[in-house]
Amino acid sequence: MSLTDEINDKLKNETEGVTWLGDQIVLLDAEKEQWDAAIDKMDRPLVTEIDAVNQTLGEVRAAYQDRINVGCRTDMFWRVVDKTGTPDNSWDVICTKISVNGYDALGATGLGTCLAWLVPSGTNATGIQSFPLNPLNTAKIGVTSDSLYGIKYYNEPYTIDVGDTTVGQFIGTIGTGSTVLTIMEPYADNLWDSFEVGQLITCEKDGVLADSSDTITGFGSAVTSLVGLTTTAYTSNLGVGVTVVPTILLATQAVGFATGPESDGEWVTFNVLDDPTGITTESDYAIPFDTNPFSPQTVGIMNADRIGIGTWVEYNNAGLTSAPQSWRPEYEIFGYTDRGIPDVVSPPVASGTIYYKDGWTVTPLNATEGTARTLSSLSNVFSSLGSCSTEDAAVTAAESARNTAESNFATGLTAFNDKLTATNALRKERDELNGRIWMARGQIGASIKDKERLEALQRHIDDQGLDT
Repeated sequence: MSLTDEINDKLKNETEGVTWLGDQIVLLDAEKEQWDAAIDKMDRPLVTEIDAVNQTLGEVRAAYQDRINVGCRTDMFWRVVDKTGTPDNSWDVICTKISVNGYDALGATGLGTCLAWLVPSGTNATGIQSFPLNPLNTAKIGVTSDSLYGIKYYNEPYTIDVGDTTVGQFIGTIGTGSTVLTIMEPYADNLWDSFEVGQLITCEKDGVLADSSDTITGFGSAVTSLVGLTTTAYTSNLGVGVTVVPTILLATQAVGFATGPESDGEWVTFNVLDDPTGITTESDYAIPFDTNPFSPQTVGIMNADRIGIGTWVEYNNAGLTSAPQSWRPEYEIFGYTDRGIPDVVSPPVASGTIYYKDGWTVTPLNATEGTARTLSSLSNVFSSLGSCSTEDAAVTAAESARNTAESNFATGLTAFNDKLTATNALRKERDELNGRIWMARGQIGASIKDKERLEALQRHIDDQGLDT
């Protein structure tokens, strides 16, 4: 047998092998459908049950906001910018609106580095109260927070359906007119080997990107503060602090913005996608043979759009961001910061936090948002607002309904978790099929490389006349 004949036989075997593997993927994917249906049947009522409880928390928030809307409560306060005089006998203040995502610094030293505000007592102020300028503390000014309920999922690449081009997800910030997207996650540098120039970026907040997607044109880095992004590794709940994070350069300027966090206290999720080509031949199933099936892992909260997601799900009621985030578990390490090795732990993802604007029954005197004034006295600096018995009663009723819903849910939590155990058992069976599909896709990738090698070898044999 000539060299050409032998190579052609090998190419034929590789081609037939790819075809066979493609058929197996189709069969395995069809076999998954019964498990997908069973998981959907289990997940959907659990998500509905969670949503029903969260709805009562949303109704409490709306009732609180109604009091501000009708004017019997205010979300404005006097923020102290500076104290002047000898001794301190005057106060520079600015009328400021409640924010649940922190406040900008107004100066480099002194009061500018913290949130200082006049604490009302009737129409007078009892003095100044101040907090460090970070989202965890300043969000508490005039605001009450509550933890939402959720089902947390853990998802790995090998579970993603064939044709899904998702590479990873992260929370980020970008300004209007900017092409620099900052990844606001601890340890995000570990994701860089997954992201490539030419991949697509989508945003789960409408109106940020100029189109439905944008293209990665490069990478960089920036120094930013991740204070407020708590992790299990930081028991102080102050997050990672000031650190270097990666940035992604986009092809087109953003037409909107994504802040960190947004006005509702949540972060904006961005998705990185491979350019979708669709499955037209068996070769389109291919993935590199050495692709890690378990990394990057994405952690998030299941909702009606994500029914059935994940290799594992669990009940969650923690007050961290619910925005999905990806990370690389193989880099996990904890407890060696004294040796200069930073902690790397699972992203700070939980069921989310909801904020109720308490506000105040007195408002800055003769002021609107942004009004600046120098006060020589802390007397008569507020004006009283009218009462609103109807709105107060609505708040009480909403809180009572919430408390009842939470109590009923707590009573049935054992049964709820038993159902999660059952749906995880179903996921285990489905994941065995996902694993076999992943291996078949990797084998197709390896076969295609072998075909390319054999075709190159045949060209060399022809060029050098070795088969004569």
